[in-house]
Amino acid sequence: MLDWSVVDLGTESFRETWARQLALVEQRQKADAAGDTLLLVEHPHVFTLGRRREAEANVLMPGDVEVIGIERGGDVTYHGPGQIVAYPIVLLGDGERDLHRYLRNLEEAVIATCARFGLATDREPGKTGVWLTTPAGMRRKLCSMGIAC
Repeated sequence: MLDWSVVDLGTESFRETWARQLALVEQRQKADAAGDTLLLVEHPHVFTLGRRREAEANVLMPGDVEVIGIERGGDVTYHGPGQIVAYPIVLLGDGERDLHRYLRNLEEAVIATCARFGLATDREPGKTGVWLTTPAGMRRKLCSMGIAC
């Protein structure tokens, strides 16, 4: 088993990072060609559209912000300055291919990471991602998740 690699890309366009992801996926599918990789990046303003047919209708006025349809699940996701985006490229073993369990494990990793920094976060029943409650009692989504298989 190969070790994880964590790669901090700094700021990079979504399209550049997407091409990097696709290349890593191809390498990772050849089990010994590359290990699991976590890409960390900040994107300039961009909307990504998941496979849901109605996703495009949910981007009302993008202005100069690029809108890109991609292969992950879900609806519309905004990425932009100030957000850290994490892209895990992993080879799931035979007993690990329950995608709902995989998403719950990712959520748990985010919750545990936030706790290490003193930030209390949790889940919203029936939704994917991680939320926090502000001091004013408002619920805010802290982490969105989408996967492609």
